[in-house]
Amino acid sequence: HDSGERQLNDLSGDLNLRHKNAAHTTYLRLSTAYQTPTISELANPAGGGFNPDLNSSRSHGLELGWLGQTASLSYELMTFLIGSDDELQSFELEDQPGRSFYRNGGRSQRYGADLALQWSVNDWQANLAYSLLIAEYADGELDGKRLPGLPRQTLNLSGAYHWTQQLTLALHLIARDALYADDLNTVNVAGHLRANLTAAWTLLRSARQQLRLEMAIDNVLDTEYADNIRINAFGGRAFE
Repeated sequence: HDSGERQLNDLSGDLNLRHKNAAHTTYLRLSTAYQTPTISELANPAGGGFNPDLNSSRSHGLELGWLGQTASLSYELMTFLIGSDDELQSFELEDQPGRSFYRNGGRSQRYGADLALQWSVNDWQANLAYSLLIAEYADGELDGKRLPGLPRQTLNLSGAYHWTQQLTLALHLIARDALYADDLNTVNVAGHLRANLTAAWTLLRSARQQLRLEMAIDNVLDTEYADNIRINAFGGRAFE
């Protein structure tokens, strides 16, 4: 039969230290966390019921960050180091292509930095979010291989201009670095840059309600890119 029971017991902890002055805040965070497999991830590749060999992934991390705000600019910069054990890895079987199962991998490490800026002056507003992520396996036959599905760099940049009190024009740029779709780093997914345009017209605004008409043109650069990637798909069928 396909019924069964799994009990997963995990603990996590979090310690935050903050120092604040008039200009900015510095913080240090030490934490442990876990990722429990979902019901669908617990599907048993050997038959019915739950996978008896799949356990939670556990991690421990260190973060150091700075944040602050001026009259026109707010910012946050955060650096991090995260080590994980029993990384949850998806895979497919030859006789069930298109269906994902999960197993526990070895150790992995992630380190990098995140930067967020928000700037506003008069009728102009801009937002920037940048992420640098080095994510690699740290033991076994995959030692030194990059974790699949994770680009090393991502950038989101948006700018908006309030033409009138009713009309707002905005441009959004999304840049993503190349990534791999498999543990062995043999299936490469190219990076890309795409842009979206938006125009919003406020027809009605009150203290509690707002009616707005919005028109958007996505991917105005006509960029070809892979949107949905299947990690470790059987036969290299990573692209949906």
